[in-house]
Amino acid sequence: MNVGYDSGWDRVLLLWPIIVRHVINEDSPLYGMSRENIVKADFELIMTVEGIVEATGMTFQARTSFLPDEILWGYKFKPMVLMNEKLSKYEVHYSFFDQTERVCDFDAQTIETEETEDEHHHNASGFL
Repeated sequence: MNVGYDSGWDRVLLLWPIIVRHVINEDSPLYGMSRENIVKADFELIMTVEGIVEATGMTFQARTSFLPDEILWGYKFKPMVLMNEKLSKYEVHYSFFDQTERVCDFDAQTIETEETEDEHHHNASGFL
């Protein structure tokens, strides 16, 4: 599944939390699948992150997987980086790490339209 490897956007400096996302378009193996199709499907998404700790040169690898019943349709991860208005600084809230929130008025057609309009603001990988 494309998360930017072909365009080189898979190389990031992890100073801030980021969201890696896969855009579902004609090239995606998930393209055309409905919520019901995904729940009934027999697959596992495995995500691997590999890197080098620049300070030490040591390598690391982290892996996780997602089964169809773990995919939340119409949800997104809560933002972890929030502006502290009193200090006028951004703060990372690690307590939000695994928290999701429902996308109001979720509609696949609406999401597709928004992606097309905002495409110039995001690279092909979906790194935000």
